[in-house]
Amino acid sequence: MEKVKLMNKLRELVHANHYASDRITINQSEIAVIMQTYGISWDELKRPSFTFSSRCKMVRTGSDLRQELEDNLKMLNLAKEKQNHSIERDMELILIGFLKGVSFIDQQLSEEFSLIADKRYGVTA
Repeated sequence: MEKVKLMNKLRELVHANHYASDRITINQSEIAVIMQTYGISWDELKRPSFTFSSRCKMVRTGSDLRQELEDNLKMLNLAKEKQNHSIERDMELILIGFLKGVSFIDQQLSEEFSLIADKRYGVTA
């Protein structure tokens, strides 16, 4: 992926003004999945654009993302089983942000993940 496109997206997310805590949680989850997938550090995000290399490679694979999806779904399921509505809501929001981040990374993978999340728990991005 072009590093400028990636960094611009991350900067847009980082500087977004959100007043609702739900939107903040979604935003943070989206930032995390993108940064982790491409191995971007906060220090790198602060650097001027002209210091970027032209391309950025994924350091996490589709399998890694699939495992993270499964982990998030397990946590959501556990919260539902324990009837912990607060954690259940947080996990739904984290999952929405995760799906939005994956959508930026790989649209086809995002569609697959969205179908899984919707089918199992009715969560959509």
